[in-house]
Order: sequence, then structure tokens, then C-alpha cells
Amino acid sequence: MVVLTSAEAREGEGKKKKKKKKAEKEKGEKMYNGIGLTTPRGSGTNGYIQTNKFFVKPRPVRVEIREYENGQGAGGVSRKANTEILEHDRKRQVELKLTELEDQLVEQGYPDDEVLERVEAFRKVLQASASATEDGTSSASALGDAK
Repeated sequence: MVVLTSAEAREGEGKKKKKKKKAEKEKGEKMYNGIGLTTPRGSGTNGYIQTNKFFVKPRPVRVEIREYENGQGAGGVSRKANTEILEHDRKRQVELKLTELEDQLVEQGYPDDEVLERVEAFRKVLQASASATEDGTSSASALGDAK
């Protein structure tokens, strides 16, 4: 039989307590509601735990490859152009050409009244060519003659 002194006995008990604490820490038994507190005492809270309602769980990404049937998908759909948009774009192009002409005439030193006359005459030519385009005739000759 081995007789231990009181100091040796206390040292052995201390080692047992340390092992027990270490085992409890590894198991997670000393946590309070699974958040890492051993007790709510001294934490400034009452220990009530709420779930985060605003956490958005990431959804798994699904990769779907769809083959389009005839008439479907990006290449199969054709829509008619909006006539109002086309008309507005045509008018914009006419005014752009008129503005360029006006700038050229001012740079060449023509008087303001003559610049306005020439711009108005060119506007009539462009509008006539645009109406001819709407009818389906070629406007290339009209535009070439106007310049």
C-alpha cells in the first residue's frame, strides 16, 4: 500500500480536476445554450437567445442547359420595330445633317439669312427623300444630289 502525503494527494486531485475541465470543454457540456457562455450570470443578458430572422441561407446553384425549340430563344424571336421610334430616329438624323450643314456654312462665312435659306432648302430635300424612302423608293440619289 502506498501512502501519500496531503500535498501529494492535493496535487493528484488538482490534476483530476484539470482533466475533467478539459474533457468538458472538448465535449462542449459547459456551454450555455450552445453560445459559449457557461452561465448567463455576469454577461449583462438574461440568457434568452433569439434566432437571426434576417439570415438568408445560400441556395444551391442549379445549372440548367435548355435547348430551345424552333421559334424560341434569343435567335428565334423577331419583333417588329416600333414605328414611332424609327420615325423619331429618322427626324433626328435629318436635323443632325442640317446642323452640320449650318456649321459648315457659318464657318465658310455666309451671312445668317443666307445660311437659314440654304438650311431650309436642304430640309425640304431631306424630307422629300425621307417620304420617298417610306414609299419604298431609293433615297440614295436624292441624298447624293442634295449635298
